[in-house]
Order: sequence, then structure tokens, then C-alpha cells
Amino acid sequence: MKLFYAPGSSSLLPHIVLYEAGLPFVAVRINEHSKVIEGGGDFRNVNPLGYVPALVLDDGTLLTEGAAIVQYIADQVPSKNLAPPNGTFERTKLQSWLNFCSSEMHKGSFSPLFYKGIPEEPFVHGLRHDLPISMSISKAMNILWDRITQSSMPTSLSSQTGPAG
Repeated sequence: MKLFYAPGSSSLLPHIVLYEAGLPFVAVRINEHSKVIEGGGDFRNVNPLGYVPALVLDDGTLLTEGAAIVQYIADQVPSKNLAPPNGTFERTKLQSWLNFCSSEMHKGSFSPLFYKGIPEEPFVHGLRHDLPISMSISKAMNILWDRITQSSMPTSLSSQTGPAG
């Protein structure tokens, strides 16, 4: 397997899960802006969408989206209990949290930090913006913290009951 990644991106989670799974893989770094693969080549020839993470299986199959990749990896080593079994309510809860983290936490709250020109303050040039970055991040982190302290979020991919259980 080859995991295509870029430092500081959402490809960190599959990278960690691959290590936890103990599966052999090659980590291939790309420049997220130029789409150049370390050692040469255009990453868009691997993933036409041009974003990471991307996992290429030994048979050439391409998997994208961190939430899907980590569940695929976990399913390859069920004895490691990295994720609840498919078809269970616990697996559905895991999918819910993975999607929350990728949409609300990652793209909704933190990605604006990586783009120039995104206002920090709610008023820029006299125009009102919905939420300044700091408020958006604070709101998402408060939701996440509430879930963790209420024990409804797994503390690992395999946790069934959350921090108190």
C-alpha cells in the first residue's frame, strides 16, 4: 500500500492508523500546493482530485477520504479492535464522529487558518462576516469538549463507551 500525504493536512489520521494496524505501507509525500510527488511526478495522475489523503492498494485501487481510509485499514486487522465491527450501532457512531471531525472540525473550523485573506475579525471593511475564525474554532471545540466530557465520543477508534467507560 502507498499512503500519499502532505504534512499539516488531514492525511495524519490514516498515517497513524496504518502504524497502529501494523500493516506494511510506503508513505509518499506530496507538495499540496504544486501537486508534485516527492521524487517526481504529478499527484493528479494518482488522484485526479489532487487532495490527500489517498491510499493506493497493492492492486492499484485508489481510496480517498480519511474517514473511509481509516475504516478500511481497521477492517483489515479486526483482531486489533481499531474500529467496532461493521453493521453495529457502535460503528455508526464512529462514522458519525469521523464525519464530524472531517467536516465541522477540520474543514469548517480550521481550514480557514490556512488561507490568506480570511478575516480574523467579524467586521472587515465595514462588512459583517458570519463568524470570525476564532469564534468558529471556539464553537467547534466547545461542542467536541462537551461530547468528550459527556462520554458520548469514543476516546479511540475502538472505544465502545467513551472516556468514563
